[in-house]
Amino acid sequence: MARNGATGVRSPGAWSTPGRSQLTTMRVKTVLSSGAAFT
Repeated sequence: MARNGATGVRSPGAWSTPGRSQLTTMRVKTVLSSGAAFT
């Protein structure tokens, strides 16, 4: 976690992009939904 945070600070553009954040959130939700469905 700490290393990822440091990397985020080094390259703020990649991590602060709204599109990427939204895409990551949607992907996580999809995985959770799929997991719940298959469970």
